[in-house]
Amino acid sequence: MGNDKSILFLLGDDKKGLLNLGESLGPSVKIFDFSSFEEAYNASGQTPPSLIIYNLKTASEKEILDQIAIHNLTERVPVLILYKNSRQLAPIYESNYSGWVEYLAMPVPYSFLINKIKAYLHKLSISFSHSHAELEAEREQFKEKLHQSQNLTVLGQIASGVAHDFNNVLGGILGYAEMAKLKFGKSTPDLIKYTDSIVGFSKRAGDLTKMILSFASDNKKKKKSIDIHILLSEVIDLLYHTIDKRYQLKKALNAETITLVGDYTLLQNAIINISLNARDAMPDGGEISFSTENILITASEPGNYDPPVDEGMYVSISISDTGTGIKPEIRENIFKPFFTTKEKDKGTGLGLPSVLKTVLQHKGTLRLESEEQKGTTIQLLFPVGSAEEKANDEIFSLDIPQGMGHILVIDDEDGFREIIKEILTDFGYDVSLAADGYEALDVYQQNDKDIDLLIIDMNLPRQTGTECFRSLKKINPDIKAIMCTGFSLNEETEPILEEGVSGFIQKPFEMKLLLDLVAKVIASA
Repeated sequence: MGNDKSILFLLGDDKKGLLNLGESLGPSVKIFDFSSFEEAYNASGQTPPSLIIYNLKTASEKEILDQIAIHNLTERVPVLILYKNSRQLAPIYESNYSGWVEYLAMPVPYSFLINKIKAYLHKLSISFSHSHAELEAEREQFKEKLHQSQNLTVLGQIASGVAHDFNNVLGGILGYAEMAKLKFGKSTPDLIKYTDSIVGFSKRAGDLTKMILSFASDNKKKKKSIDIHILLSEVIDLLYHTIDKRYQLKKALNAETITLVGDYTLLQNAIINISLNARDAMPDGGEISFSTENILITASEPGNYDPPVDEGMYVSISISDTGTGIKPEIRENIFKPFFTTKEKDKGTGLGLPSVLKTVLQHKGTLRLESEEQKGTTIQLLFPVGSAEEKANDEIFSLDIPQGMGHILVIDDEDGFREIIKEILTDFGYDVSLAADGYEALDVYQQNDKDIDLLIIDMNLPRQTGTECFRSLKKINPDIKAIMCTGFSLNEETEPILEEGVSGFIQKPFEMKLLLDLVAKVIASA
């Protein structure tokens, strides 16, 4: 093996996204791609590698570090561990490995990963050995960050469960308010004002729980068309009512093509995170400016973006402040998880990393410009999208046509079942109720020829909503079903569509949205 080549071990069973490393790194790097360290070590003629990249798949795969130690390579070979969930790392850290290890949360921009590898390979002349004290200090620092991440994971799980239950409660409140308006609004005009307020507050509370669910979940969300100017205006209005009046909010929304396809809540959270960082950079007050424009990316004018983006039309969102700016030596770190310049307990170091994650999920990119004592601008760039799929924001109308058909509602929340029954019955439908999948099976077996539609909560006791649907589908392969949930809709719900589910609806929902979907599904039978 020539001494002019760097040797890289690429280990692990899951190599998704890493298959083009050889082409990207060039002929000066020899890659040994194997599942285990021993296989790669033997294939290289037991030549110590310059770098080991281990794509961690499960938390039990910590023996890689033990194998490195057995061959006395601990102090000589750096290890770059790629992981998707911080819980995977706890068993590895228990191995008491004393060598150089860097942990990189996936996904990251491919260009960033390549640059990281090249940086390691170019530093071969620098010793990676550290004093025991330095290694222990790094170990303790990582353990503290890992503990913080685990606490956030648990908090997210708790918040997700609370948000789900709260959405069930909101669904009942929203339903009863709309029924009160429908039945008594014409004879009691003042009642309309009060019920409209209840509906409005319920929808705002529902938006808050969606935001909680977006923080608590790593899942990709279902995407829809978004008017970015409406989103920005709502964020600016929220900031106007919540931050100190010493901060002036300015906007110059000049983009003409303003529709993009994405997750509304994730994008909203990204804008809020950047805005709050801008506020924190101006302890004595200042200006936060929001601007938009359209940018055409072409082969001849690709722009200076990392990661680079495909050719096409983009909508640019820039958020600027007049604060202290960011020191050059820390700019490359601000999008790394847990990095923060704030005092202890004042920040988690997760705000800007979540912004980067959202940008990448939406096939976008970003650019940071900052000058000390003058301010910072963060520019987000997203591909424009179709305006065909719009959110249903229609104002509640009393003019809803009557329907026909027999519907089985399956939900473990008594109050929610009852208000859904009242709404559907009031609009001409026959309704049967069940509290779980087993009860639904009994009801369906007694009425299978009469039931036209199932409305199933996905989070049922004893049997999940998906399992309930499958068991009823065995009786009638052509049965129509609408799935509803208090959790976020995400890509995990997509496979059930292929099994015959006709639609999804997220709690809390308005009466018109439910009735329109029910009428559409029954009409398609």
